Amino acid sequence: RLHSLNVEFSVLGGRNLPLIKVFEHE
Repeated sequence: RLHSLNVEFSVLGGRNLPLIKVFEHE
């Protein structure tokens, strides 16, 4: 699931990069 979110956020752009890092830590 984390990987899926990473891909979706990546598509949105680079603005949610920080959010992705938070999800990775979770």
